Amino acid sequence: MVQWVDRLQEITGWREPRWACVWTAVESELSTALPSDYKELCERFGPGYFSSGVWVMPDQGEESVLSWWRTLREHFQHNPAGSKMVYAPFAPYGVAGRRGLIPWGMSEPECKFFWLADAAVDPGMWPIVGKVEMIEGEEWHRYEIPVPEFVYRVIADPEFEPFTMASPLWPPTFGRTETFGPDA
Repeated sequence: MVQWVDRLQEITGWREPRWACVWTAVESELSTALPSDYKELCERFGPGYFSSGVWVMPDQGEESVLSWWRTLREHFQHNPAGSKMVYAPFAPYGVAGRRGLIPWGMSEPECKFFWLADAAVDPGMWPIVGKVEMIEGEEWHRYEIPVPEFVYRVIADPEFEPFTMASPLWPPTFGRTETFGPDA
């Protein structure tokens, strides 16, 4: 677990203080624990962008994992037919039981990343699924790797198609978004 977070710190040169996260409210509302490697990543880096384009959703605020999950559920409630076409064969976690999509990140230009969560399974074993564009017919890509490894590959592995942002011209970076939090 920590190995990939350490590798992200090494490759980005990030050495700022840890970010204080409050996971109890998030996990309580979701009725499930989240993967510990993701929580460690958020606490080590805080809210911000990897290589100016990859956002890992933190624990609180407008762009948090809960905020995006609530929005996803609302879309399914207000436009079930359209949402089902875009997200098929999946649905948000909690819509049809304790299985489904929980968003955790995104990247430029319109890529979205989710866990395929199942409360009956260890969260560390949840696969990642993602789409390049959230449109009907766009292919889902599935990965059996943890979030920190996924982020590392997006920013450092030029072969990690279709999500790579790696470039020999720009080294991987991280920049924290300081104006962030529950009231931001």
